[in-house]
Amino acid sequence: MRCADARKIIEARPVDARAEYGTSESAAWASAARVFFYTGELQVAREYFRHAEAVGSGSDEEVHASVRLMQMAGDMRGALASAHRRMARYGSESSLREETSLLFLLNRRDEAWAELLPGLRTAHAKLPWEAALVGHRLDGTPLSQLPAWMVAHRVAVLTPQALFTSSPGPLTWLQTYETLDRLPSESDLDVHLPMQGKAGASIPISGGLVMRTAIAGSDPAHPMAFANDMNRVFGADRWLMQPFYAWALWNETAGKDPALEAMRKASVGSPFPAILARAMIQAADGQREPALEALTAARFELARVPDVPSFGDDYDVAPYDFVLATWLMTRKTGDPAYAGVGLKIARAYQSVWPWAAWPYAAESLLGADPVARKVAACRAFALDAGSMFLHESGQHPDPKSAVCRKAASW
Repeated sequence: MRCADARKIIEARPVDARAEYGTSESAAWASAARVFFYTGELQVAREYFRHAEAVGSGSDEEVHASVRLMQMAGDMRGALASAHRRMARYGSESSLREETSLLFLLNRRDEAWAELLPGLRTAHAKLPWEAALVGHRLDGTPLSQLPAWMVAHRVAVLTPQALFTSSPGPLTWLQTYETLDRLPSESDLDVHLPMQGKAGASIPISGGLVMRTAIAGSDPAHPMAFANDMNRVFGADRWLMQPFYAWALWNETAGKDPALEAMRKASVGSPFPAILARAMIQAADGQREPALEALTAARFELARVPDVPSFGDDYDVAPYDFVLATWLMTRKTGDPAYAGVGLKIARAYQSVWPWAAWPYAAESLLGADPVARKVAACRAFALDAGSMFLHESGQHPDPKSAVCRKAASW
């Protein structure tokens, strides 16, 4: 379905102006806005968030719409003020993630950690942990230090049973930290966990070898090695590795492995990882138009990511995976069309998650405008000096330069 067709359906819905239905009315507009927000159609998203904000019921959706409108306008202090009102009124894990992430973005780190740590100790879902990832990337914390940090701050129970049963899972968060905008190093493939009540153990953080092989290739690694790594990935997140497993498999076998055939046949109605895997395989096969068709379908599946628990995207890595895939596709084929689609999403997510470094780093890598690339590199460096995208871009921003000071002032 085209955007125009989707808009006709949304805007044909009868508006209920009765005051007692204000909450449901603002929720309906916000729900429509999110579809376009997460797929990178910010102009339409802005219009629908304005409708949600204007209802006047004081609902969570209205205040949240205000936060997002401020983010899209580039007013991060205004966004923080709205996020603070939302947190004070509703106190949800979503509002905690948002307020503390904005505090980190504005370099108010002590305030962010003081608010976030108690929330991490009682978290039932992923959202506060996403903010913790933002804070640690800002601080430059290496992966190897995170297990000890978890124990010291009592934010996770590291026992053999709790590692696999607690929600959100500590291993899944460490896996995200290892692979999000990173080329996993050899030392990061195993992390020492100071188990409570035990001496501790080195645990393989599964998924690292899959991503390392997909991005950098492998020396003597046999396809079976990263197949085993794929099978060890914890929980539903293993399916998010499918595109990069497929890419590594194609490169290791020149596209001849029989397992790739089923992925080539994935329909455009398949879940996000399957469609993205198909796009990557077809690009490697030289099937440009089918690959672009699948890539477009995968982009619109991003609308489902934050709001569908069964999707399995425990830490909202799908948009990053999408952009990473487009870079790999262009790097292999020389066709800039793939990276162009990724750049659209990277630019949009500078408004969706302005506290995340990777959307800025991706523009520094994929963009064509030298001024915009330099500004994006400055912002990425300020938020995460260890960004893989930034390293691959070849940009070396000077945080003391006038350009960087202005770019990262927010």
